[in-house]
Amino acid sequence: MAYGNQEHYHKAVEQWFKMENKKINFVLLITFVALSIALTCINALVFGDGIGLNITGGNSTNSTLNDTLVNRTIIGKVVYVVKNTNFIDENILLFLDNKNLDVKIITDNKIPMTDFEDYDVILIGKGKLRNINHIPLNGNVILMNNYNADYLGFVKDKVSRYAANSPLRVVYNDDKLKVYDSSSFSQGSPAMSYLYLSNQNVKENVITVAKVYSGGSHYLGDVVAYLEDNTSFSNSSVRRCFYGIIETNHWESDAELLFDNCVDYSMGKLKHDVKIDSTIQYGVNGISIKDVSNNVYLMDETATLECNKYYIISVNVMNIGDLSERVKVNGNIGNINFNDEKIINPVKSKSFSENVMIDVSPGDYTVNVNAMTQNSVDSNLNDNSRQRPIKVVCETS
Repeated sequence: MAYGNQEHYHKAVEQWFKMENKKINFVLLITFVALSIALTCINALVFGDGIGLNITGGNSTNSTLNDTLVNRTIIGKVVYVVKNTNFIDENILLFLDNKNLDVKIITDNKIPMTDFEDYDVILIGKGKLRNINHIPLNGNVILMNNYNADYLGFVKDKVSRYAANSPLRVVYNDDKLKVYDSSSFSQGSPAMSYLYLSNQNVKENVITVAKVYSGGSHYLGDVVAYLEDNTSFSNSSVRRCFYGIIETNHWESDAELLFDNCVDYSMGKLKHDVKIDSTIQYGVNGISIKDVSNNVYLMDETATLECNKYYIISVNVMNIGDLSERVKVNGNIGNINFNDEKIINPVKSKSFSENVMIDVSPGDYTVNVNAMTQNSVDSNLNDNSRQRPIKVVCETS
């Protein structure tokens, strides 16, 4: 009886083990299937159709998992180019996502197979790209690395780097803005840096936006800069932005503002616009004329000037656009020509004056003055020129 019970017990145990093994196998099968599905989803999210990741999310830090954007209006398309997936900056993705931009990530090896004409802006992130020459020069570009500035026309040779033992600042519109919240990544680590285009290396047609602040009045170069090409490509202006404040984990709000402007500029949302102020003090139709010999301003509608005397011709140029501008003022009285060039920040104005000797024959003339932005196209040319009639008289012996 005892032996029979023992045999029955062993059979029961054996059946139990078989049932448990089936359960374990079933659990393992379910786990394997779940992992396979998860890996497939991850692969689709990261590599999409084999080129990259479409970011269509909302305000979540993980934009790809946000389902609240069904009714969101996408205002533009950005292709984010990185060396490999290790160089993807989540802060950049979140920032662009919050601007309602549709973002696609591609890695270096996918550059040759990508049609960049499908995108409003090409954003080039950290890392040296082997296939940079496959990125077209007729596209709007934001550059955030120190490797490709020469190819994109910002510098003759290379990009420089600046660091200090206090949180870095830049000079923007004559203000000193703090752009990083710390001087280093952690205690005892190397100082945090930003990239810049040195004065010795930057190309002539680059537009300064924000400059290196190193504590004095001498500025080493441009931390943020724009470049506009409206001559090589007939269909429209090509806009590029160099953005050297690359440590996004430590951005201050002013760094975000500068990056926001950089994106808007590259998408063509910021305008160039300067004008000659028609209400200049002591002027007629925006042009002031002062007799140097007696410091008297000539206020007649048609001013009378004397031969072989000096007069100061002045205009006031206002920047009513969104960008700092290099402005050149050209003027003439008959065959007398004069010019000057200055940088004017947004919502600012500067006076342009020239001491001119009236070396022309007697007669009626017009003072012509024209103010033009350099390296960019003014959005409104109707207020860039002023004229003022004058009469030149000469004493006869």
